[in-house]
Amino acid sequence: MRFSEIAKMNNNKIAQLIAHKDWEILKQVSEADWESRGDENFDPKEWQSIIDKVENIKNKFGSADGANSPLTAIKKVINGNYIMKLRNIKKPSREVGDIQNATVDYILNNELGINNDIGEIDDFILNYKYI
Repeated sequence: MRFSEIAKMNNNKIAQLIAHKDWEILKQVSEADWESRGDENFDPKEWQSIIDKVENIKNKFGSADGANSPLTAIKKVINGNYIMKLRNIKKPSREVGDIQNATVDYILNNELGINNDIGEIDDFILNYKYI
């Protein structure tokens, strides 16, 4: 993976990278690698735009310390019990897991806040078509 490609990734994929235990190492090695290629190849503005995108996701949903990763922070609120209660599902199932994964993608890709946009998130959960 080229670190510069992060700018083209969806927010869910970025959140997965941030959640990895070696995220900070990857970020530091990538910057050193990119800078070592010389001034004509390293664009500080492009680097900063990548870092800004990552920091926005990290700040909105949690830090990269594993237990408080963006994905974990979302799944603490939008958990199976929440989904089952909202959709009146009686017991855990693949349907619940599928809805949770789709909801996490929706939240991250639309840059929604768990507290500020809960109505929109609930609407997504209620209207999600499980196949």
